[in-house]
Amino acid sequence: MEIKKQNMITPKQILHKAWRIYQNRFLTACLKNDRIFPLDIPADKGKSTDDFAEGFKRLRLLMEKEKSTVGYGYTITLKQINTRKHGIQSYPDKICFETGRDFLKFIGKESEFNQFEKDAALIQVAFPQLKDWIEAQPSHVIHNAGKWEDLLKVCRYFVAHPFPNLYVRELPIEVHTKFIEENIAILTRLLDWVLPVSAINEKETGFEKRFRLRFKEGRVRFRSDNLTDIAGFPENVTDISIPVSEFSRLCPACDHIFIVENEMNYLTFPHVFSSIIIWGKGNNVQNLKSVQWLKEKKIWYWGDIDLRGFYILSLLRNTFDHVKSLMMDMETYHRFKFFATSSAETKLEGVTNLTPDEADIMETLLNNPKKNRLEQEHIPNKYVIQKLPIPSEIG
Repeated sequence: MEIKKQNMITPKQILHKAWRIYQNRFLTACLKNDRIFPLDIPADKGKSTDDFAEGFKRLRLLMEKEKSTVGYGYTITLKQINTRKHGIQSYPDKICFETGRDFLKFIGKESEFNQFEKDAALIQVAFPQLKDWIEAQPSHVIHNAGKWEDLLKVCRYFVAHPFPNLYVRELPIEVHTKFIEENIAILTRLLDWVLPVSAINEKETGFEKRFRLRFKEGRVRFRSDNLTDIAGFPENVTDISIPVSEFSRLCPACDHIFIVENEMNYLTFPHVFSSIIIWGKGNNVQNLKSVQWLKEKKIWYWGDIDLRGFYILSLLRNTFDHVKSLMMDMETYHRFKFFATSSAETKLEGVTNLTPDEADIMETLLNNPKKNRLEQEHIPNKYVIQKLPIPSEIG
């Protein structure tokens, strides 16, 4: 194995090492008042056996950027070595930064560090408990320079009002309207430190839910020809969209729920006595997880015969294990296979809790990548009517 020969360090390499020290050690040391200067830079400083011309060139480069030459930066302590071929020669014995000013000016961070010190002091005056956070994450202080007065305003408000129950833009904080939305990541970190555990919904990662704010809810669109009798809506109201929380409070007097994926199929779905039809709209079915009264209803899901359709069916069954699929079977697939197309989705994780018949059609789709998607809009209404649950099931 060839051993790569090491050469005397260069000013560029010293700069790189100094940058890393600044990020990983210098900032925290300053906050803790730890003394780190003079600061030695570990490096290969060259040997008497190195190529003389190359070594001389690199030493000259080092000296051109040294403090005695430019007035700041690293200081080099030389040692004399008596070489056989070239007599007494000078080699670096130690490379170090004598002061913090030398160090900061060399890496071009004087202004940034001055602001960091001001911001760190401001934060600790407002919230002394953030001292440990600053020491552990000084880069967050730097990356948010110029924002700290407003960030602290937001923190003060949440400490004083730990259960706001307002939308973000309703909060009476003197910051611009999009400030919180544009700084959610850093605010989440801060509020996790300054708020009591009781004020944080630790199960949630979204900002609004985590910190007890109102949030834009998903909506449920549903229809029935007799919403007046089923749910008490005014006469002639047959198609409505409401927030999930309001839908959860309905408790309609119906027996059957049909969840339909495609909007046009939802609109044209035949009327079934004592039923509500819900527009599934893809993964939006997850909005239904909190609707407890659905557990007391008979539920059918009709989606596309493709991997995504069975994935959505599986999602539903994670909450409502009694959901039955409708027209997502081998008979329907073969009857309308002429309309089947190819989907780019040929593999999907997380499809569980299927019946044996559903698993069979899934296997068929996986084995037929050119015919692995039959969209439900290709199914005519005449067939839909024929395949509805039998009258004895629907009353």
